[in-house]
Amino acid sequence: MKRPSKIILSYFFGALTVVILVVLIRAIFYFYFPSPVEALPFGAMSIHIERYINEFLPDYEYKLKADIKEAGFQKFVKRIGLLKHYDPERNIYREEDPRYHWSREAYYKDGCLYYIERQT
Repeated sequence: MKRPSKIILSYFFGALTVVILVVLIRAIFYFYFPSPVEALPFGAMSIHIERYINEFLPDYEYKLKADIKEAGFQKFVKRIGLLKHYDPERNIYREEDPRYHWSREAYYKDGCLYYIERQT
């Protein structure tokens, strides 16, 4: 029986290494940088998502509304990294980067979570 050559084995293990790295990187991004929907707590109900994307300019707006409890809202804010950006005047969690005209905010009102991310 003919044995595979070293070149074929090196290609096989190289491809296998790439696949494993891609899976690991995706897992890291899923757990450490979740999307807003992935960051919602387990008991979230009635999830509404709106997206606006401008075809010509790099403008977009992403809105998320979900019915959750206030403890779930605190978990959501912590998971997406807005916990340090509390604005007591407006009672919202807000982060913005004026260089890129980008902002995101989250607030809790009447038993609902509201999350808005935009770039203008």
